Amino acid sequence: MADDIDYEEVLDGTVDEVKEAIDDLDNADYEELLDTEEDGDDRKTVKDYIRSSMDSEEEDEAEETVEESSETEEEIVEDIEEETQGGFLGSFSREAVMAGGLAVGVLIGIVASSYMMPAGGGGASPASVKEDVRVILTGGQPVNGTVDISDPVRRHGMYFLNATVSRETANGTRTQTQGVYVTLDGEKLIPVREQLGRTLMPIDVESTLSQIEAQSQTDRQPSTSQTPESGQSTQTDGETEQETQSGQTSGDGSTGY
Repeated sequence: MADDIDYEEVLDGTVDEVKEAIDDLDNADYEELLDTEEDGDDRKTVKDYIRSSMDSEEEDEAEETVEESSETEEEIVEDIEEETQGGFLGSFSREAVMAGGLAVGVLIGIVASSYMMPAGGGGASPASVKEDVRVILTGGQPVNGTVDISDPVRRHGMYFLNATVSRETANGTRTQTQGVYVTLDGEKLIPVREQLGRTLMPIDVESTLSQIEAQSQTDRQPSTSQTPESGQSTQTDGETEQETQSGQTSGDGSTGY
């Protein structure tokens, strides 16, 4: 240990002997070693060598930190890849998934940044994440059945939820279960078992919610198109509305057109 090193003894000798002694040190306190040399012989060559050794140690520590961070990212992504092989997110087309898609290299950055985010840091609340998942998985439409979404839990530095959707069909009840990851900022949703080729395809939450809202507004607007079956009904509605607005009709009951 550094506390057991006699630095005066290490520095006792010729410059070459001191350099060799420094190279043999294990867990040395180079700051203390430098102070000892400055208080003693104060040799420039020795001090430069100590500083050089200090820089080398810092570089080694930085490389170890990078390696550990890379290993952590790889472990996280491997875990997610194991859970995202095969399968599909039934309510989404390939185009919808591609719209929010990111290359796997970017996904690693998303996962790593979420993983490093402090537990008490900012981001989306569990309640808002749960609601966003509900809207996305149901397309914002009422379900002829039940929707059960678990409370978000922290896993791999992200939120994880399980959603079970049961729909009543002509052939009976159809139940689908879908697990999803959501980044802590609530911006990306990663379906479990969703993998196209070797590229994981996260879904952009905000963009998808906007698409769902736009579709809902479109569905609520009256249709202006007419079909052979509905055309007469549409015309009659228009005539009735015109009569109501004008407050009068011609003598034979027509609108006067």
